[in-house]
Order: sequence, then structure tokens, then C-alpha cells
Amino acid sequence: MATAIQATIRSLPDTEYHSLKSLSRSQFKDFVTDPALYHGRYVTGIFPPVAKDCFALGHAFEQVALHSIAGHSDAANHREIIAIPDDALTSNGHRRGKAWEAFKAEHEAAGSILLLPKIIGDISRMKAGAWDNEQVVALFWGAEYIKPTIEWIEDEHGLALRSQPDLFSEAWAADIKSTVAATPEGFAKQVFSCGYHIQEAWIRRAAAALGQPLQSFAFIASLKVPPFTTEVYQLAPEWLEIADATIDRHLAYFAERKRTDRWHRKGHGSVQVIAPPQYARYAADWEFDDGE
Repeated sequence: MATAIQATIRSLPDTEYHSLKSLSRSQFKDFVTDPALYHGRYVTGIFPPVAKDCFALGHAFEQVALHSIAGHSDAANHREIIAIPDDALTSNGHRRGKAWEAFKAEHEAAGSILLLPKIIGDISRMKAGAWDNEQVVALFWGAEYIKPTIEWIEDEHGLALRSQPDLFSEAWAADIKSTVAATPEGFAKQVFSCGYHIQEAWIRRAAAALGQPLQSFAFIASLKVPPFTTEVYQLAPEWLEIADATIDRHLAYFAERKRTDRWHRKGHGSVQVIAPPQYARYAADWEFDDGE
């Protein structure tokens, strides 16, 4: 794993954080998916990121949870929750168009959290579920920083990187996730499919760059369906071994792509032979006997 030669930590509004030139974990995730996707989104801007409504509940809960902490510790940071009226939405309920932009500009300037009416009730239930877990409360109140911006330069490739953990302290960090997985096994699948282990390893590198390696990292997993409970999970060390190997491999690949300014994935322009995946090799074992 590469070491860091320079690191800073500060508080920035989300708009400023997303305008930074350093590489974030979400941008890195897009690069791993396809270098051309990263280049189109963050270099040329021809594929701007589009917010997905399926993530609206989780993002809204994160905002409410984090700002409820800030609101208790500093009244100036409290943000009002406002229901978005029907006339600010499109006919099919999406947040687009002039009416939405006008409503958004008016209320976000005051720092309000804008939510669809149908999810405000679920947000309240998720918040209650979070505060009902003593481990969650301890993490909420023990955090030294809420969504700090950490930037550093790793010395192997000279790449500028950044991270924005939800909760951060000298010896630990935590991130809030919404989920439909009610069991540790179910959440483990979400960890792999969404790359949460990569995210933890990325944040651990940010902390190490500051000279304060993390002793622990936790995911606060809030159920966004009934019964809206919240659990705290920690990943086994094997997850980080996988994540660090992935990060090292693709950071080297990213540095190469940046140096050559070639953003197609490996194999582009050639005929590529694909082997059957493991699940396909055993597909016959799962076929039903039709009785003949």
C-alpha cells in the first residue's frame, strides 16, 4: 500500500467538496467500472452524474441523521425539513423542470432539507430506529468530525486523493448506510455489490495519511423498510485484504491512463474471448427435472 506525503483535513460544503480536483472514492469506483465512464463524467463532463430516485431515501436519511447531531451540538447547524409540494414536481413525480429549480433555489439557500412527502414518514422511523441503538448513539455523539474533507497525495504515483467519511475521530470512523438487508449475511452481500469494503479501505488510507491510523471502522446500517431498525457492523480483516489489493491495482492503472491520456478499458479495439463465469459452469446442477 502506498504511503502519503501530504495530507489535510477541513470542513467544506458538499458543493465545494465535489468541485475538488483530487480523486474521490466514488470517482475511483466509476473508473474501476470503466475508465471511459470516469473520463466522460469527471474530465470532459459529457456524462454528468445523475441522481437516482432509488437512492433518495438513503441520502435523505443520511442528511437528517448527520444534521440532527450537528443540530444538537450547535443550533446554528440545524436544518429544517421541508416537504416538496406536488406543483414543484413533474407529472410523474420527478424533481426536474423550472418549478423544481425555483423551489430548490429558494429553500436550499436557507440550508433546508427537501424531501418527498412519501418518504418523510420513513425517515422519521429510520431516525427513531437509529437512536434506539446504544452503539449508534455512542458513535453519533463521539465523533470529532462530521463529514470532514480529507485530502492527501500518495507517493507511489503522486495522485491527489480525497475522502469524506460521515463520522471521523482520532482512532475510529463510521459511515451511515441505508439497507433492505435485515441480517449480517444480507448486509455482507450489499458490502460486496456496493464496494463498501473499498470505501472503508479508502477512508483508512485517509486517516493514515493524517498520521492517525484507525483502530476501528463501523458501518451504521439503517433498515429502510419495516421494522426500520439500525445495526452496527464491522468488516472482518479479510475484506480489507481484498480492498487494498483492488485499490493498489487500479490506482496504478489510473496513473497509467492519466499519463497516457488513454481512457478505454484494456482490450478495447480487439476481439475479446470471454470464458463462462463460475455460476454458469454449475447451471446444469440447478435445472429442474421435467419428469420425462
